[in-house]
Amino acid sequence: MSEKIRAYLLTAVFVLFLAAISIAFFVIKDSDYSETEKRYLQQSPAFSAESVLSGDFTSELEEYAQDQFPARNFFKGLSAYFDLLCGRNCAEDIYFAKEGYLINAPDEDDGETFEKNLSRFDNFAESLGIESKLVIIPSTGYILNSYLPAFHAEYEDDKYFAEAEETLKNITLIDTRDALKDANEEKAVCYKTDHHLTSWGNYTVYKKILEELLLEAPEPEDYTIETYSGFYGTTYSSSGYFLAKGDDIEIWDKGLDVSVTISDAGAEEETYDTMFFKDHLDELDKYPVFLDGNHSVVKIENSAAKGGKLLILRDSYAHCLAPFLAENYSEIYLIDMRYYRSSVSQFAEENGVDSLLIVYGLDSMLTDNNAAWLE
Repeated sequence: MSEKIRAYLLTAVFVLFLAAISIAFFVIKDSDYSETEKRYLQQSPAFSAESVLSGDFTSELEEYAQDQFPARNFFKGLSAYFDLLCGRNCAEDIYFAKEGYLINAPDEDDGETFEKNLSRFDNFAESLGIESKLVIIPSTGYILNSYLPAFHAEYEDDKYFAEAEETLKNITLIDTRDALKDANEEKAVCYKTDHHLTSWGNYTVYKKILEELLLEAPEPEDYTIETYSGFYGTTYSSSGYFLAKGDDIEIWDKGLDVSVTISDAGAEEETYDTMFFKDHLDELDKYPVFLDGNHSVVKIENSAAKGGKLLILRDSYAHCLAPFLAENYSEIYLIDMRYYRSSVSQFAEENGVDSLLIVYGLDSMLTDNNAAWLE
C-alpha cells in the first residue's frame, strides 16, 4: 500500500470517527446522573442573551459537552490505562498500587487548614468542658506504604500526628497508626476501591477507643458478619481504572436493639430500627449501608447501654465506626459539620451530652474548613 493511499485511509477513518461521535452526541439521550462518578451531570444549557454576555452559557456548554460525551467512561478509562502503560502512575491523583489497590495521592497542606482545625476543635472542647477525644484516620497511602508504586509523593502522616499531639490541650488524641498497620497484617483494613476503612479497620479503631476508656471490646466472633461483593467506592469512581476488581463489604452486627433518627435541614425526621440500610447494597457504592450515608444529624439510641451520651463530630469515616460504639452509649449524636449550621454548643447542652468524640480522616483535616462553624 502506497503512502498516499495510507494517508487517505487514515484521514477517512478519522473523519468517520468524528462523524460517528457527532451523530451519537445528538442521538443518544442525555444522562442525568453518573452512577460510576456518583454525581449529577451537566444538562443542555438554556440559551439567552444574558447568559451569553455573562459567559455562563459558554462555560455550561463546555461542561455539557464533557459530561455528555458519548462513551465518556470508556475514553476516560482508556486515557488512565494509557498513562499507566507510559509510566505516569497517578491518574486523577490516584495511584494504581500493588494487589489492585487504588490509593489517593496525599493531599497538600496549605499551611493553615490543619492547624486551624486542631485549634477550632480544641477550643470547642474547652468550651464544653467535657471529656473529649480526637481520632484522625491515617491516609491509606500511609497505612499501605509498601503497596505504593516506586515513585510516589510522600505521606506525611507522622508529621501531622506530632503536630496534633503538640497543639491539643483539651482533647486526647487517640493514635491508631500502629494498630491499623498491625491489623492489616491479619486482614485488610483499607478498601481497594475506596478511601474509607473496612469494617475490620473500624473494629480496630473501636478497640483503640475502648482501650483509652479502659473498656474491653467484644471479640470478632461476638458479631454476626455478613459479606457482600461488588463494592466500588469513590476512589474507583474518580480514577478511570474501570477494570479494577470490586471489594467485599462487611456488616458487623451485634444484634443491638437500637433506634436511629435521621435529621436533615428542611426535611422531616425519620426513625428506623436499624443502623444498616441494606437497600444501598444494590448500588455500585455500597458504603451508605452504614447509617444511610451523609446526613446533618444522626441519633442512635440504645437503652441497654451502660454509657452516657456521646457527641460525635465527624466526616464520613465515622459512618461505619458509630455502629460499633452504639453498644457502649445510651445515646450517640453524630453531627456532620458539612451540613449542620446551627449552634453545636447549644445542641450539646440541650441534649445533655457528657463526652465528645471527633472522627475525621486526615484528608478532611487538611482540606475541610467547615469546623469554622464551631466558632
